[in-house]
Amino acid sequence: MNFPAYNKGQSIAAATGTATVALAGAAEKVAAARDVLVCNPGPNAVHFVVGDNSVTADNTCPLIPAGQARTFAKGGATHIATLALVGAQTIVVILGEGQ
Repeated sequence: MNFPAYNKGQSIAAATGTATVALAGAAEKVAAARDVLVCNPGPNAVHFVVGDNSVTADNTCPLIPAGQARTFAKGGATHIATLALVGAQTIVVILGEGQ
C-alpha cells in the first residue's frame, strides 16, 4: 500500500446508531489530505461516509468488512459518520493520499 499518512490515526467508535465526528489533525493537515484510509480490525462490518458536520451514515453508505482496510477520496470533508451493523465496533481513520 502506498499511502503517505498526514496524521497518526484516529480511533472512532461506531455503534448501531449513526454518529458523526470531526476528522482529527491540525486544520491544515485535514484540509491538505486528499484521501482517507479506513481500517476495520473487526469483528463487525461498518458503514461510513465523509462530509461536513451534518453528514449521517446509513446502510447505503460504503461498507468496510471486518478485517479490511480501504482508501477513499476525502475531497473537502471535515467529518466522518459511522454506522455499525451489529453491536459496537472501533475503526481507525488515517488521513493522507494514495492507495
